[in-house]
Amino acid sequence: MPPDELPLLADEAEDAEDADDALLDDVDTLPLDDDVLEIWAPPVLLDDPPVEVDPPLDVDEITMLPLDPPLPPKPPPKPPPNPPPKNPPPPPITGALPAPPPPI
Repeated sequence: MPPDELPLLADEAEDAEDADDALLDDVDTLPLDDDVLEIWAPPVLLDDPPVEVDPPLDVDEITMLPLDPPLPPKPPPKPPPNPPPKNPPPPPITGALPAPPPPI
C-alpha cells in the first residue's frame, strides 16, 4: 500500500469513531420517564352497563363472616373383604394304594 494512502485511512478511521460517538450520544441511556409508564384505563363503552363493585370489607366485617359449615363425618371404614377360602382337602383316594418302595 502506498504511504500516501495511510493518512487518508487514518482520517476515515477518526471520522468513523466520531460517527460512532455521535450515535452513542443519541442513544438515550437514562431510565424511562414515569409518563411513559402510565397506564390508561380502557374507554367506557356506552352499551355496557356499569359494573357494580362491593366496597372493600373492614377488618371487623372480615372477622364476622359466617364460618364454613362443618364437614360431614367420615363414614366408618369398610371391613376387610372375606379371605379367600382355603384350599379344600384333596378328595379321598379310591382304589388301591401305590406299592410301597422296595426295601434297600
